[in-house]
Amino acid sequence: MSSVQTSSDSATEVANVEIGEMKLEVVVPVSDVDRAKRFYETLGFRLDIDYVADPDGNGWLLQEVKTRAPGR
Repeated sequence: MSSVQTSSDSATEVANVEIGEMKLEVVVPVSDVDRAKRFYETLGFRLDIDYVADPDGNGWLLQEVKTRAPGR
């Protein structure tokens, strides 16, 4: 853990705040992935995983199956 000194607007009070390990796991849809990665890296975020989900470019299609065909 690290310690950060903060002060109020009046600059008369000073407090020590303990900063713990921050964990944020979230998926954010964006239109420009490279730009978003640069933005979050400038904020101090660490990239854990970076992979292409569909390398052949076909895209994904999800379909709900409500009834099964006979024999399945």
